[in-house]
Amino acid sequence: MLSAFNAGSTLNSVLIVPYVDSAPTVDGVEDSSWTFPQVGMFVYSDSTPPDNPADLSAYYKLAWNETGFYLFVHVIDDSIVTSHADSRRTDCIEIYIDGGNEDASDYDSNDVAWRAVALEDTLALCWNAGIYLRPPTYEVAWVENADGYDMELAIPDSGLEKQGFEDVQIFDLVPGTTIGWEIRVGDDDSVGGSSHGLRWWTAGEPWLYPSQLGTAKLGDTNNILEIPHVASAPIVDGVLDSAWTNRLVPEIAMSVFVDGYYPDSGRPDFTTYFRVACNEYGLYLFGRAVDDSIDVTHANDYQRDCWEIYFDGDNSKGTSYDGHDDVQWRFVYGDDSATMGPGPSECDVAWVPTADGYTWELEIPATTLADNNITLDLGDVIGFEVQASDNDGGDREGITKWWSESYYSWLDPSLFGTAIIALSNSDEVPEEINRNISLSAPAILTSAADITYTIPARSSVRVSVINVLGQVVDVPVNGVQSAGTYTASVDNDLANGVYLIKLDACGETSTDKVLLIK
Repeated sequence: MLSAFNAGSTLNSVLIVPYVDSAPTVDGVEDSSWTFPQVGMFVYSDSTPPDNPADLSAYYKLAWNETGFYLFVHVIDDSIVTSHADSRRTDCIEIYIDGGNEDASDYDSNDVAWRAVALEDTLALCWNAGIYLRPPTYEVAWVENADGYDMELAIPDSGLEKQGFEDVQIFDLVPGTTIGWEIRVGDDDSVGGSSHGLRWWTAGEPWLYPSQLGTAKLGDTNNILEIPHVASAPIVDGVLDSAWTNRLVPEIAMSVFVDGYYPDSGRPDFTTYFRVACNEYGLYLFGRAVDDSIDVTHANDYQRDCWEIYFDGDNSKGTSYDGHDDVQWRFVYGDDSATMGPGPSECDVAWVPTADGYTWELEIPATTLADNNITLDLGDVIGFEVQASDNDGGDREGITKWWSESYYSWLDPSLFGTAIIALSNSDEVPEEINRNISLSAPAILTSAADITYTIPARSSVRVSVINVLGQVVDVPVNGVQSAGTYTASVDNDLANGVYLIKLDACGETSTDKVLLIK
């Protein structure tokens, strides 16, 4: 299932790039166009990280629509230097794209690298397969601020055309497009060359090897977390068993770090992930933390190694807790019940230490949620947030979240993300809900005739037209759609003849044979 429900974070190691209805104004300001999670950058390309987060830290956000590809980067940097003769060794931002995500060992015609020197309004480099290219069509804006700078970049659809040594489109701006992706922030503190390099994905050499890039996928318009409905409850033992993996419940990276609470040494210091599911008996969460030091000795439980879960039962986005259906629970590492929140004794919790940190598992019974006016019926929409805290032996040092970079979720429910109770592809569906996809194509198809299909739940949908040789000759639909009935038309340029119409959705396949006569 493709969705932007994890927009700005990663789903099973794939960055989901959210769709925006209109292009952001390129002014270097993180305005309302960017209301989805940031992506933390915690991979240092040299052997040692900077002395502290104030020396070099960064996060970024990506977005797209049919007219362009957009990037916002916030850099914390105590010294901005741009005077080195080699632009790579200045304070700069580089982006790397493998348009086909082929994981090739060498750059090909749809692989590019772009570099922008901090506070300059032109690109310093556009590079592809050993050839320096003209810069793409683009807009860029920088804003210097008290702790560093912000950068905003828009590359219109025309800027993605003909950038390689062949006349090719680097990638298409349509839902489901998958690309190789990496971003680097260079930092020069001495006018003598780049002191540090900070990246999202790899510590390797992405300018040489596209195979080292991470993966990003263009999502759809829906920035909603889909909480899958599962037939049976997981066993709460802190072990990732088949109750999670067999039902395709995705692992979601919590790559939003609260400002001021960045881990000192990147991902090995503190990185967290979660899975969430539900049924009529309760809500279930499985968390995983990569954490090099666990400490629960602080006098305040919120400053210990702990996780917090936030709910707004009607997703009203009020700016203060309403005392009705806004609630939060806190679970401190090693404790078998919540240390904060109503009905803590009714929660089932398990913690398991691992070689690189720990896992934990939680069940909040439906009765406890109902006591707080939170329901788990299919289609229910709630406010939701997950937060994890890290203490390495003093005060709290790291805070990771799913949605908001603000510290104040404990005071302000409007900062929560949005979640919907959805169907799992492999789940048992209630009798009143049709679980089957359906495809209806007329036996004789004319250029004016439409193919009709129905999907029972939100899903990645692909409609293919296949000729008698088994070749896919047209893909009229390839993206994400909500439950409903839709129509699609075949390419008017296809030759008359017999074709197979194939529908793939919700983990199922349906086919119809048609005779095309124009």
